[in-house]
Amino acid sequence: MEREYVVEVLGHVQERTHVKYCIVTSTADGRQWQAYRRFRDLFELHNLLRPKLGNSRAALPARRAYGFGKLLYGHEQDSDFVLERQHELQTYLNATVAVDAALCASLRSFLGLPLLPESLSLQPELNIPSDAGKWKTHGKLDLRLLRTLFSSSLSSERRKRLVGIPLSVVELHDVAQTVSEMVGAASTCVFRAASRAVAESVRRSLAYLLTCTSRIYVLSCWQGRTPALSLFHPHTHTFEDFEAPLSSYSAVASRGGNLFVLTAEDQVGSSGTTWSKPRFLRFDVMRREWHALPPRPGESATRYALAAAGSSIYAFGGMSRRGVLGAAHRFDLRRGSWEALPPMRCPRCDLATAVRGGEIFVIGGSEASGEASNVVERFHVTARQWGSAPPLLQQRHSASATALGYDLFVFGGGAVARDHLLADAVSPPMVEHLTEDGWETLESPTLQRHGCGAAAAAGQVFVFGGYSSEFAEVDRWDAESQQWETLRLPGRLRGVCAAAAAIS
Repeated sequence: MEREYVVEVLGHVQERTHVKYCIVTSTADGRQWQAYRRFRDLFELHNLLRPKLGNSRAALPARRAYGFGKLLYGHEQDSDFVLERQHELQTYLNATVAVDAALCASLRSFLGLPLLPESLSLQPELNIPSDAGKWKTHGKLDLRLLRTLFSSSLSSERRKRLVGIPLSVVELHDVAQTVSEMVGAASTCVFRAASRAVAESVRRSLAYLLTCTSRIYVLSCWQGRTPALSLFHPHTHTFEDFEAPLSSYSAVASRGGNLFVLTAEDQVGSSGTTWSKPRFLRFDVMRREWHALPPRPGESATRYALAAAGSSIYAFGGMSRRGVLGAAHRFDLRRGSWEALPPMRCPRCDLATAVRGGEIFVIGGSEASGEASNVVERFHVTARQWGSAPPLLQQRHSASATALGYDLFVFGGGAVARDHLLADAVSPPMVEHLTEDGWETLESPTLQRHGCGAAAAAGQVFVFGGYSSEFAEVDRWDAESQQWETLRLPGRLRGVCAAAAAIS
């Protein structure tokens, strides 16, 4: 059985008196959290887990004061110890996650995961009488009581007798699914920890709930039309429009439930010269308000790309007055500031990005010569280093990429230079999928299009808009059924879908 969470210790930071280890927790669907912890924090976690796990806890690595080995054997021995400690911590944490699969609050806090409610607040959703509180336990709820509440035709005496009778397998499945659909995804995540039978019963309904609660923001634009920001609901296949102070030169990314947009606003100087003023904005999804953030440093540019990983937003490449850029920057959401990263090996603009397993793939684009590129580079988030990746089978710029778990897809784009007379006449490249053996093409003529946007949510990939011989619709890929389906795109959004981002 595949583990839901995988923990990796990918590096460390040496302070004057101690070492902090970089702990990255990943899920099969591509979600990722990062935290820095010292060994003292692990020791405290081990003690907090004693009441819950008892003797099933993993063995704690041996404790030793940092710097002691350096005093006795020199710096090299101490560095070897730190690397060995990284491996021990990773082994310990994965063993602990395997035992505590539901991840208690202490373990979630240590790994940097969002905390779930300590108990289920089902009373408003299920209309449970106030005197039924005695049936609720810490983090669980007695399903026998729920059975009696759902059985409105039963007499009060019959209900009391049913409370003492265990649920049958069929009843447990029906009641558990009903509860999960009524309380929503967040409470269901806690609810499924009640027992293995409950977890199996709500497995399908949880996927349905994630589909219901997932949201994708789509930024679209077309010649002579103001850029439009729309909210797409994957469950109902409907769109909702918002006012957005954006330009056609915009890139989007999502983290922490908010939408982040890097945009460039054309400004005209006193001499009549036109130049682009960079802006970095955060859209508060809950309040539906725009907030200005510090702009990306460096040269004013357009035609860049954004990506979100960990607690940061990353910006890559672009086109400035002096030409194509290879610059890379990181915006720390906790500190609220930008920092420069090592530049890309191949400067590009009009590029696509996708995040997979702690790495950001920077795909294709336009090179300094103006020609489309098939170069793919990957940036390791923790090590902050660039690495190579298999090149695309076809050169392309202005493409859109997304990852669903460890599957990485690249859609659309142009195969010839943007300013070429036949740029729109040449057929767009085919869809490419990254496997362990490299890139492979997917035969799907309807997905060969210019100017589309792509995003993944709740086990599905959505490809929005674009055009080939005519305007395209929305294509949906379902990972479970392994099939494509075409959905309708409203006429007001047809054209170039500059970007799409699933709210995470």
